[in-house]
Amino acid sequence: MTNPLRKTITLPAIPIRDMVLFPGARVPFMVGRRASVKTLELGIKVGDHLLLLTQRNPKEDQPKQESIHAVGTLALVESLIPLPRDYYKVGVKGVARVRLERYLDEGDVVQAEVEILAEPAAPGESALQEAFGSAVEGFLQRNPELARTLSLDPSLPLGQAVDAVAAVMPGDVREKQAVLDQLEIEPRLHTLLKLLEADAASHQAEGREDAQNLEKDHKAFVLGEKMRGVLPEGRKDELAQLRERILKAGMGEEAEGKALEEVDRLEGMPPQSAEATVSRTYIDWLLALPWTKLAEDHLDLEEAERILDEDHAGLEKVKARILEYLAVMRRLRDQAAGAPLRGPILCLVGPPGVGKTSLARSIARALNRPFLRFSLGGVRDEAEIRGHRRTYIGSMPGRIISLLKKGGVRNPLMLLDEIDKMGSDWRGDPSSALLEVLDPEQNQTFQDHYLDVGFDLSQVLFLTTANVRHQIPQPLDDRLEVIELSSYTLGEKRAIAQAHLVPKALDRHGMTGLGIVFEDRALEWIIQAYTKEAGVRQLEREISAVLRKLARLSLQADPFDPVVTAERLPRLLGPERFLESPLGGQPAPGVVNGLAWTPTGGDLLTIEAARLPGKGVLKLTGKLGEVMQESANLALSFVRMRADSLGLAPDFLEKTDLHVHLPEGAIPKDGPSAGITLAMALISALTGTPVRADVAMTGELTLRGMVLPIGGLKEKLLAAHRMGCRTVIIPADNARHLEELPEEVRRDLTVHLVKTMDEVIPLALVRT
Repeated sequence: MTNPLRKTITLPAIPIRDMVLFPGARVPFMVGRRASVKTLELGIKVGDHLLLLTQRNPKEDQPKQESIHAVGTLALVESLIPLPRDYYKVGVKGVARVRLERYLDEGDVVQAEVEILAEPAAPGESALQEAFGSAVEGFLQRNPELARTLSLDPSLPLGQAVDAVAAVMPGDVREKQAVLDQLEIEPRLHTLLKLLEADAASHQAEGREDAQNLEKDHKAFVLGEKMRGVLPEGRKDELAQLRERILKAGMGEEAEGKALEEVDRLEGMPPQSAEATVSRTYIDWLLALPWTKLAEDHLDLEEAERILDEDHAGLEKVKARILEYLAVMRRLRDQAAGAPLRGPILCLVGPPGVGKTSLARSIARALNRPFLRFSLGGVRDEAEIRGHRRTYIGSMPGRIISLLKKGGVRNPLMLLDEIDKMGSDWRGDPSSALLEVLDPEQNQTFQDHYLDVGFDLSQVLFLTTANVRHQIPQPLDDRLEVIELSSYTLGEKRAIAQAHLVPKALDRHGMTGLGIVFEDRALEWIIQAYTKEAGVRQLEREISAVLRKLARLSLQADPFDPVVTAERLPRLLGPERFLESPLGGQPAPGVVNGLAWTPTGGDLLTIEAARLPGKGVLKLTGKLGEVMQESANLALSFVRMRADSLGLAPDFLEKTDLHVHLPEGAIPKDGPSAGITLAMALISALTGTPVRADVAMTGELTLRGMVLPIGGLKEKLLAAHRMGCRTVIIPADNARHLEELPEEVRRDLTVHLVKTMDEVIPLALVRT
């Protein structure tokens, strides 16, 4: 019959030699065997607990179950110090007796299934207990150096007192194991009394006072070095200065107490020991953090507006929103009288290269706060945010605390860059760790695992950036206020190049004194023919490439021509990379211009459809995603439903195949917004009526022929304008987004707002 109170667990197990660990005792020991090292690392990961089982034969390197004593100890790992040659010094504390059930030595890691043995109730008063008290008193008189380390509180349970004495007294491993083997109190006490009697007899038999004094002095020296640490000259002054610095650092009560406790531990260690180095590093981290130091905010809106305009061309609505944000901060500061500013956490979302990071840097400059950047791209380990516990080898604080130390103040501007690029795996979910960082209700007591004390992050101004909003984890997105940054127009890119990129590149290449000038037409041609991006990073690289060529020419050519014209670009940059033909020309049946959104901005997407002899098969090519394939099938169903009104025979598919292709077949394409474009391509191919070549369209189609709104409209219309398209068809429900377009784009575009496919057909087909 199974005992319902019996508790069996499986944990990493390390066989130990020449020592016995008792519950309640703290001991250091060395780990060097490969299997033991792997087991130790696993034990740290699963909660800092290990099973320590004493070997019967200490010379055996790979002991089996029969070579291990049946009773061992469950231990908690308290410290872990790496040593040369892949050895580790481990400090553990005994927790409870365990009885070995099954020893699992498989592969690189050793585990054991054990039963945890509960400590039995203490027996009543007996003569045996009186004998125990007298024997311990005599033992401490013979070993006065142990009196400082063995303090038996009268309230300590008898079983624990017996274990405490057995842990410190000298003796053979087999004799100590005999004490550990005894679960019941009286047999355990009886076994220990025999050892104490043998120890007394041994001391009495020696009878040599000089030898005894020499042994005592040696033991006192060794124990003093190990347990108390002998302070060299100047060591006391150093520790006193540490205590004084801690008291003046302005730490919270919890951190101050932890730091002073660590100084007390440091005082009891030899300064050359590895444990002392770990403790001193921890204290240095606590002292280096800015517990009270604040940067003085400069919330001058006029100055902030000047800085934003100086650093960024265009982005008027984005800059206006940032100024509104700073205005709210100013009001909060004036009303809160020094209380933490808890404004919204901004998230700048937009394609690469549109200025998200530089905007954050400009905000920091406007506020007069240090700028700290933490790139989250590819971060998969929660410890990057929260740090490692100090029991880990080479543990350090997380990046949040490390950056605050670098910034030197409690209220820097910290940019969490690429927040949509985080991942998660067996090491944890960093996005979940960020919840505490970004939540103003929680971050006043942010807990870094290394520090193990709360640190106030409420006065840090957090900004975040992302390329794609839907990839931000939902719990994080809920805490952010998103500001969308869209692609730059041709005019904005040209202005940015003239005002910022060209002067910076000239200075970087040492060519400021040569009078080099880029004509506007040359910059426009670089933008159109040599770059294809939403931002200006590639444009900056191409400008630098031109300057490198001119630097060489300035040393060879005579005379040197400093003016960069559009006609010179093929010689300086080579053939054009992107030749986008403007819309127009001869329309062809089945060819329709759609608009697409990509992570680098909007793009024109030409869809081709062809009617072929066959048996009603719809073939789709161009690396289409599942949603776009569904849109194509839906478009065909709509055409079949409207066959009569379109002039098609009811059985037009019985002897016809349809092939739909989207060029640039190596690029994945997906999404529902090409619904009306796919339907128009099929209608045009089946009826033989061309679609206007100067028209582009976007919109999701339903089976009933309704046109639903889509996302990324601004990027798509900017792409249409860039390609020379002047007529676009969009869903009527997207009309509210037109005001986001720059004035020059709105002025050049003719936008048709449609609610049904019946409105699209007459607008798109060529009138005959």
